[in-house]
Amino acid sequence: MLTQSRAFRYFFKHTNFDFASVCHRFLCTFVKIYIDMYFNLDFSVVSAVGLGLMSLATIYILTFYVPRLRRAAKHRDNLERGSVMDEDSSLPGVSVIVHARENSHRLAASLPDLLAQQYPGPYEVIVVNDGGGDAVSDIVTRLSHSHANLRLTFVPENAHNLSRRKLSITLGVKASHYDYVVITSAECRVPSSRWLASMARHFAAGREVVLGTAVVKGDEGDLGFMARLDETANALTWLGRAIARRPYRGTGYNLGYSRELFFAHKGFSRTLNLHEGDDDLFINEISNGDNTAVELSSDSILTVMTSRPERLYRELKLKRCFTGSRLPSAPRRVVTMGSVMLLLSLMVGVAVGILAWPNLVPALAALLLILLQWIVTLLAWRRGSRALETKLPVVKLIPGLMWMPVRNLRYKIASRRESYLNYTWNKK
Repeated sequence: MLTQSRAFRYFFKHTNFDFASVCHRFLCTFVKIYIDMYFNLDFSVVSAVGLGLMSLATIYILTFYVPRLRRAAKHRDNLERGSVMDEDSSLPGVSVIVHARENSHRLAASLPDLLAQQYPGPYEVIVVNDGGGDAVSDIVTRLSHSHANLRLTFVPENAHNLSRRKLSITLGVKASHYDYVVITSAECRVPSSRWLASMARHFAAGREVVLGTAVVKGDEGDLGFMARLDETANALTWLGRAIARRPYRGTGYNLGYSRELFFAHKGFSRTLNLHEGDDDLFINEISNGDNTAVELSSDSILTVMTSRPERLYRELKLKRCFTGSRLPSAPRRVVTMGSVMLLLSLMVGVAVGILAWPNLVPALAALLLILLQWIVTLLAWRRGSRALETKLPVVKLIPGLMWMPVRNLRYKIASRRESYLNYTWNKK
């Protein structure tokens, strides 16, 4: 009787059994079944439609959304490559109008820097006292002894049922001696003694409107991430539009235009019934692609100092929501749609992966599209926020961008509820 081991040896010796061939066939069959199950190009209609929608969203993001985020950074790079005009260059005379309210301590901090500008041309600083009382007047009087180019005017205390800010700017423009004015506020701190030269060089180049920007910062705590993200998104939107030669607004903290243009349009006569509009509705009225320049060099970006940054941000946000209904909506829609596309692509990609299971090819294709969208978008946001000196943390951008459309909708609803406060028959 054969033992078991001898029986196996007899079987392999007297038969054509090839163990290696059997293993190879088994492995090939297993791999074929595995590939057919997890990696095949037989997509369902739902998966194909989902990937098609994601592809369209990717095209929109890469073609319309991301280029608009990059404009400000590219423009700043171009400005930084050049330099503010040399000291012996001819810059026009400029009047700096400083709107001062009940913030004399802010004025005391900012005014010396404004008076110490290294400006090769003639300039003056006009402080408009809008309810700041004797404290503002005392600061100006004290500094005027050593600065002959410092002047003071004031808004009458009995001025009611009108926009006091618009009246302040109008009084400052009328009191100015030079052909160009640059508007700012007592809360603003200039980053450099070359701020005024960086703004006015565009006047020397023949432009009549110069749009700068400013960043809100708190004395102790800074803006929250979502507020900073929204502030950056708004700035990238209107600055990018102006860089593309279609300006429609600015910021009253850092803005310049010619006196001739101001009076030719009869100042703020078209929006006298509104408290707001001096830096958006008015700019939309007077600016165009030929007469407007954007200044984004490091010397030009102002800092708005406040003890309550979140409150100031909310006031500015509600103001923009109200006046924004009277401005071109296309620039804002493009940026909003970019965030919506990112969110929808993520949701569709997850759905495609679930519905196509166990086939992994649609899921991998969706993942590649999502990664492409977010990598390009995050890099653009990172570069744009650095250009505006807001410096958003990239890690928080993904949830922040997805939440932003919902947040903007909430502010729009709140703005409509409080819209009556924007009219001059309601005292502010």
